[in-house]
Amino acid sequence: MMGCAPEEVTVMNTLTVNLHLILQSFYRPTKERYRIVMEAGAFPSDQYALETLVRLHGFDPDDALVEVSPREGEKLLRTEDILDVISRQGGSLALVLMGGINYYTGQLYDIAAITSAAHKEGAYAGWDLAHVAGNILCGCTTGTRTSPCGAPINT
Repeated sequence: MMGCAPEEVTVMNTLTVNLHLILQSFYRPTKERYRIVMEAGAFPSDQYALETLVRLHGFDPDDALVEVSPREGEKLLRTEDILDVISRQGGSLALVLMGGINYYTGQLYDIAAITSAAHKEGAYAGWDLAHVAGNILCGCTTGTRTSPCGAPINT
């Protein structure tokens, strides 16, 4: 249950198609700003979509995709490590794209902090919330409505 009214929900395409479509709108790389930070072990179709996207723009996925991995011996990503990678990419960063929840571990990411860090570096932040739906209260309620990261939703 998303907490949204029926007229506020639409179903279209597949998740991968929708991801391709939205990335075409928001990923506008330049020679200097082309990298994408993502979680290592992301949902496979997310990984494939990003690899296709950077190739479409003439970049090598091995260079353009910066994957954040858990520390040695750990299974979950630390927010501080994600923020550090974002900061280190700085002026080369075009986009941070992650799932709101890691589909494999169930880890819920700090969407607000990661989004803020991406914006601080001049990059977009994108969230695949497919695994959030039905697992985490998304904040769409009557009265004041907010996104998963706590920002007001304009209607």
